[in-house]
Amino acid sequence: MAAFTRIYTNRNSDLGEWLDKVGKVLYPEELLFLRFLRATGLRLSEGIAAFNLIIEYAEQGKLDAYLSSTGVLEHFRFKKQFIRGTKNAYISIVPESLVCEIAKSKSVTYNAILKKLQRRGLNCRINELRDYYGTFMLRHGLVREEVDLLCGRIPPSIFVRHYFSPAISELRNRVLKALEEIET
Repeated sequence: MAAFTRIYTNRNSDLGEWLDKVGKVLYPEELLFLRFLRATGLRLSEGIAAFNLIIEYAEQGKLDAYLSSTGVLEHFRFKKQFIRGTKNAYISIVPESLVCEIAKSKSVTYNAILKKLQRRGLNCRINELRDYYGTFMLRHGLVREEVDLLCGRIPPSIFVRHYFSPAISELRNRVLKALEEIET
């Protein structure tokens, strides 16, 4: 019943308006973080870890240890932060321009974002960005198994566990094409 209620009462259609409102309240790096979450579908804790890891590795000149030559953020290389039993993040496909913006940015914390929103009387809808991402990607040509992979889920189906092997470069191209539309 809870899943049905969430689906039936979703307000993803006005999420863009919410981002515009909070963009006037947050620091540029905090708004960039929200754009990153919308572009990756990561959970909040994964998003903060990934965002700050990009900054840290860029400062050290070691971003290629996280961002593959094919332009994929490889979370699976950092098991402690991203592989946690049932809550996992394996990869994220994001535009290189977004990664470059993040690399030049400052780190973020959830508490700082939350406090600013509360002080201005704005709702915190960060968790809705993940829902929006999954639904958007399904509507823009990805199949459910691909969205599951990008969201850190490996379902127990025989097909996915033993036979599903998408071409990452081709998946990357389709994701980036869809992400162009998300930005608009």
